[in-house]
Amino acid sequence: MTVKEFTSRLWYAQNIVIITWQQFDKCNDLDEILGKALLKCENWQLRSDVYKKINNKLVDSYGVMDEYLIIEVHE
Repeated sequence: MTVKEFTSRLWYAQNIVIITWQQFDKCNDLDEILGKALLKCENWQLRSDVYKKINNKLVDSYGVMDEYLIIEVHE
């Protein structure tokens, strides 16, 4: 499933963080995840064509940490 397909299924506005799984594996806490993220935004912002490359990335896994939906993508 691509990021676009995944985020189009969210029911409400959600703070999301998109990060490669390789970078995620190196992180110890949320601050490191936010620092190494490819993108931090709300899901509705991904509708812009500016994020076409990110929208086409494949989702490896996802989870919630504090108020963020963290999406790990395949590089």
